[in-house]
Amino acid sequence: MSAVVFTLKSGTVFGMKNLVANQESMNSFGAQIGFKFNQDGSSARYLGNTVVSAINADNPAYPVLLETIESIDREGLLPRLILLPRASYHVTIIRGLNDRVRTAEFWPSALPVTASLMEMDHYVTERLEGIPFPASFAMTFGRLQWNDEDVRICLAPATPETGRELRAFRDRIADRLGLRLPGHDSYAFHTTLAYVHHRAREGDAEKMARITERFIERHAGKALEISAPYLAFYEDMMAFPRERK
Repeated sequence: MSAVVFTLKSGTVFGMKNLVANQESMNSFGAQIGFKFNQDGSSARYLGNTVVSAINADNPAYPVLLETIESIDREGLLPRLILLPRASYHVTIIRGLNDRVRTAEFWPSALPVTASLMEMDHYVTERLEGIPFPASFAMTFGRLQWNDEDVRICLAPATPETGRELRAFRDRIADRLGLRLPGHDSYAFHTTLAYVHHRAREGDAEKMARITERFIERHAGKALEISAPYLAFYEDMMAFPRERK
């Protein structure tokens, strides 16, 4: 049987093996490649706004994040990841709007879907005026989660009262924006350490399990202080400044 070939309009001929190999290569990339990041691992333009709490170098929790990265490195898995800059570490309290995601479930009906980036930022800033932002608050470390999208440390409010306050704060913002994003009521707090560049290969699962177990043994249930939230305006996933550049 002769090989199956496909001829493009340019006259270039590809065998079935070439197409399969190319598809396999595409499937090896993490879920955010082609969206938040490019195939070469560089950050893509992904403009939006969000309410976050920074985890700065003076935070007692900061060394835990670095230790986790070192643990991943010891297992030889860093080449699979796109590490985020240390200065970008944060906890997302509630997402705002994103310039590239303008479908009905992610965009408020009161803002034209054709709005400019400046209009999008102004809408969120204006709607959030007068909402009291909480001061610092306590959370606890949960598990380390590693999937096809990212590597994150799951967090939970340290007390039921803190949990109620944060949920109420999220609800107030959602109501002001006129937008409740999918998963609003079940949102799980976390801090992201890295995005997946290349998906795990055979043999990686055992290494990932060791990293996760080590994290749980050393840190699960420990308390950490989270700084006061603020409204951030990002260009990509590498920085979360308070003003648009």
